[in-house]
Amino acid sequence: MSLEEFRVILQEFAVDGLTEAQAFFTIIPKLPIKAQMPILRIVIDEFGCGNLQQLHSNLYRNLLTELGMSTNFETYLDILNPESYDFLNIFYWMTNRASSVAYFLGALAYLESIIPFSFQCFADACNRLNILHHQYYTEHMHIDRFHAKEALLALREVELSVGINYTKAWQGVQIASLVTGRAFEAAIEKAIRLNETNGNDLQNCHPAETESNFYSSPDYIPEHFSVDLKGKEYLIPVACPHRQGRLNCGLINDQKGTITCPLHFSKFEIASGKRISGPAQQSLNIVENNNRVNGT
Repeated sequence: MSLEEFRVILQEFAVDGLTEAQAFFTIIPKLPIKAQMPILRIVIDEFGCGNLQQLHSNLYRNLLTELGMSTNFETYLDILNPESYDFLNIFYWMTNRASSVAYFLGALAYLESIIPFSFQCFADACNRLNILHHQYYTEHMHIDRFHAKEALLALREVELSVGINYTKAWQGVQIASLVTGRAFEAAIEKAIRLNETNGNDLQNCHPAETESNFYSSPDYIPEHFSVDLKGKEYLIPVACPHRQGRLNCGLINDQKGTITCPLHFSKFEIASGKRISGPAQQSLNIVENNNRVNGT
């Protein structure tokens, strides 16, 4: 797709992207306590684990901003396809009005399972179109692999606690598949149609000057904190490379010489920074401080 066509796709899913996962809160009290836990873990991730910059809705906002598009969801209310509204409304119906939580859990398990694969084409498009703020897609491709397991765990916990109607769960899968497919097909058709008319009907979304990618800048030096281990001082980045968890609040094992992120339990060797376990894909850039004088 062209850049103009890509903007139309963003436009059609902007209301959902800017309000992502907010409908999930109302389903939690309807679930047995053990089923609430995996859904809460999903919600916590959707909201950036307490880091406002990592909110999935904020990642979408960054993408819109880079392309010069409005970040106010009300801008898009009068121009969305009916199919885009169907997609937007399925989780509001399933969480607020549906007679059984099984519909929601089936739909959630389906979407969390397909997104790591279906978002690949959008990540590729961002790379080809030189769009810097691709994290909305690449983050979902990574984290939703874990969310798919959490959604299946929630299904099992409901079954064990109160029983579950798997016919309704399967209907939730079918509804999510049908509505999502129609929404994307309609958005693509609209993008092609409007691009053929030279974009005259497009929402006012001229390209904005893109900011430099701050996090990949060679001049960016993350904030560090100091850890004393076996008579040596190490400077450790505050932000975990996985989801920016606060390593300075993590668990330090003096005997094994490790530090564990408090969010998703990525474990690192302090002396080398080597990743030992957990979802983090990178090691830590740990610096041994050799400038200490008399232990200060």
